[in-house]
Amino acid sequence: MRKIRVLAVEDDERHADVLRMVLNQLDYELIDLVSAPKEVMRLLKATKPNVLLMDIGLGKE
Repeated sequence: MRKIRVLAVEDDERHADVLRMVLNQLDYELIDLVSAPKEVMRLLKATKPNVLLMDIGLGKE
């Protein structure tokens, strides 16, 4: 069975670590986890993930 391919955008390192752990436990393929939204469009075109997970509060504390 093919793994679900995930591209994630998260700028908080603690949340990114938890996200990596959860995706790994679910046996999802984490294509990349980036912190800068400007990278997303390029990566979407290049990697064609099944799912995009994006922090809705990027840059906010």
